[in-house]
Amino acid sequence: MKEYLPIIITLIGAGFGAFFAFVKTKTEKRWSERYDAFSSIVYSANLIKDCYEILKTEQDVNGCIEVVSGKEWEALQGEMIEAKMKLRKEISRLQLLVKEKNMIELDKSYFQLVKSFERLALAGPQSYTQDCMHDVIVAADMVVVSTVKISRLKFI
Repeated sequence: MKEYLPIIITLIGAGFGAFFAFVKTKTEKRWSERYDAFSSIVYSANLIKDCYEILKTEQDVNGCIEVVSGKEWEALQGEMIEAKMKLRKEISRLQLLVKEKNMIELDKSYFQLVKSFERLALAGPQSYTQDCMHDVIVAADMVVVSTVKISRLKFI
């Protein structure tokens, strides 16, 4: 039995080592998925905010000053549409990775952003459009703030 004791201890140690390596890898993978979702949400919300700030600036000066060229604006519009879809997708993915109680503020700010888009789509006069654009900018900024707040929480 004495000659088998080192082998048994070695096998038990290897089993514990493999178990802890598996747990660590799984934790790192979850962290990486969360990080990707957080960074994608922040990037998309900032892109939306920047596009609407540019559009609002151009409307503020009544088209007298062109902030971006026509081709640049077309490219930004394409990126903005993509960012809206990506934002929705990443928030849905994050709901699977983060506890519901931590998602409350982000869900509220995203809901406000969606409502701001709806108000902007239904906006009439230019002055009302300006207010709606400001609402979109503020709501997109709130999405960024709430996402950063969640990302700083400790996940165990």
